[in-house]
Amino acid sequence: MTYGRCSETVSEHELLTMSDQPRSFIHFPVMVSAKGFTLIELLVTILASVIILLLAGNGLIAVIRINQINEAETRQQAQLNRALDFMADEVREARAITAGPPAGWTSPGGCDGIFSLLKPNPVEPNVAYYVCSPPGGTLWQGPKVLYRATTSPTTLASAEPLVDALSTQPITNCTASPNPNNLGIKTVPDGKKIEICLKGVQSSLSQSPTLELKIVAFARGS
Repeated sequence: MTYGRCSETVSEHELLTMSDQPRSFIHFPVMVSAKGFTLIELLVTILASVIILLLAGNGLIAVIRINQINEAETRQQAQLNRALDFMADEVREARAITAGPPAGWTSPGGCDGIFSLLKPNPVEPNVAYYVCSPPGGTLWQGPKVLYRATTSPTTLASAEPLVDALSTQPITNCTASPNPNNLGIKTVPDGKKIEICLKGVQSSLSQSPTLELKIVAFARGS
């Protein structure tokens, strides 16, 4: 059998031979878009990133500031408590409590005598507490510092600082007191009993910039 191919004649054998040959396919190239980010898209992305970083940074700063305030308040409260506990222990060892310095003592210049303790043993020195402004060039913080002395202190150098950063704002915890109300401490001595109130300065960032603590102690010495 033969087939017509244009003007040529193709035999059946030639058709079979042609069909056995591998077929070739035409490959069409796939068009891939090479489009990137536009300048506006890049600017918007950068701006959004900057805003997120600023918000995160402000939040971190706020957390750090709150922690600093809490730490300052905790330190001040611990400092006032230690001072109150120390004075209460001394009161318990005393035989009498009097307002101001002991008889014959003079307060250093610019200081206020708060109260004094008479020891049961005459050999033991009496104790007096004074409030003064901190001298320059020291690490003690104002506005006021509470000092303890065992001899008549002619200068602050002969007294020992007990607690600093006492406030000059009025104290409300002690109901009555012969002391001025702007020294950071008020005492109500009554023979063998004394009520001591301390008011300390806290962080300026705190919502409560001052802290007031109070203790009552009794003299047990005979």
